[in-house]
Amino acid sequence: MQNEKPRGNGTSKEHSLIILKSDAVEQEICLEVLRRIVEETSCRIVAMKIARLTSPILREHYAHIADKPFFPEIEKYMMKTEVWIAILEGRNGCIEKIRNILGATNPNDAADGTIRAEYGKAEGKNIFNVAHASDSTEAARREIPIFFREDEVSSLMPDLARRIWTDATEMQTQNS
Repeated sequence: MQNEKPRGNGTSKEHSLIILKSDAVEQEICLEVLRRIVEETSCRIVAMKIARLTSPILREHYAHIADKPFFPEIEKYMMKTEVWIAILEGRNGCIEKIRNILGATNPNDAADGTIRAEYGKAEGKNIFNVAHASDSTEAARREIPIFFREDEVSSLMPDLARRIWTDATEMQTQNS
């Protein structure tokens, strides 16, 4: 999904996929995490669902590590419970702001006051870091269509759905 053309204030919209993982669900902190992200970034939730992830979806999402020996543990972790999945939209560096609020991927390396420092944990090589967030606009363009069908977003935000799937199709064509 491409950033929109600047309007009025000279900024463009960004989108990020957020997945609140099984450890967030088990700790019953999903609403708190979303509240903090929305309040501290001024991003808004434009689509959301609760779903049980499958191996094919996880293999597509984590294609860059799906062939690694540790991947079965990630699958097990991500499929342990249903997860909360959302698309957030914002201006002025929304993606970076979300990632800063979450903190470093490894909770042991996360700065004090971040979500992962507060709620995550690392046990040896196992990292339970509460949430996934897109790390770039390109990642969001690739990730969002993995988790949201066009009709799931269009029923909530028709203009957003059109932008997501138009941009995702363009990106897939460019990468072919």
